[in-house]
Amino acid sequence: MEELVKQRSMLMILIAACTNAHTAFQAADNVVDRQLLEDLTAMIARSEQELAKLNERIAASRSDGEAAGPPHLATLRAPHFELDEMGAQRPFFVKGTGCA
Repeated sequence: MEELVKQRSMLMILIAACTNAHTAFQAADNVVDRQLLEDLTAMIARSEQELAKLNERIAASRSDGEAAGPPHLATLRAPHFELDEMGAQRPFFVKGTGCA
């Protein structure tokens, strides 16, 4: 299960990096960056789906009393977005039952 948790951590880093890049390129509003925005959006969506599958595998692999890892990793799901005061999307993680 340790390897699954490691994979989940790396996937969460990928989602966060793509989300930050998406936010930066969206704020730039450059015509050249529109294809990149579409690619990043697709990458985020696919990664969120993979994260959900990985969370299910981690939950299924737990045996009697085996720890799930640090609580902050066990309770985070994929990032969601909110609008800041300038109208740009800003990612944030939502605690939930996605990993537990």
